[in-house]
Amino acid sequence: MIVIALLGPQRAIRQVSARPDNLRMVAKVIAARERSGDAILYLPWDTELTGVAYPAAFRPLRDIGLAGGPVSSATLRGLPAPPRVVAARLRGVRRLWTVEWANPLSRSSAAPAGLTRLLAGLNLVGRWRIQSVVLSLFASRSR
Repeated sequence: MIVIALLGPQRAIRQVSARPDNLRMVAKVIAARERSGDAILYLPWDTELTGVAYPAAFRPLRDIGLAGGPVSSATLRGLPAPPRVVAARLRGVRRLWTVEWANPLSRSSAAPAGLTRLLAGLNLVGRWRIQSVVLSLFASRSR
């Protein structure tokens, strides 16, 4: 009886609509549109968690916001690079993906102003809002 009573609620919480995010769709959008040499920037740093569930789509993208990976920084997720380092890395990028929260819960989960100003020199190619995540694709103007 208990198993039967729990089947409905268990199915309901496993539906895409029951979650605040759809990380599978985020990965599908990137995988379908990424090109060799594309880079990614997580705004803010904690949005890098979006790539953990389905890492295959994110693996080919060069993370220009990463100062040091988990091993070199002796942390679980690595460390973010300062804006000046990101700016220097951005100069060599032709196409850039950004990942942001659609509705930041606090100031600390919003995109840092110093990093968003760096995007002013790029053309917005596409933007996808996938539940709680906003993906943007930018291209350099010198194409």
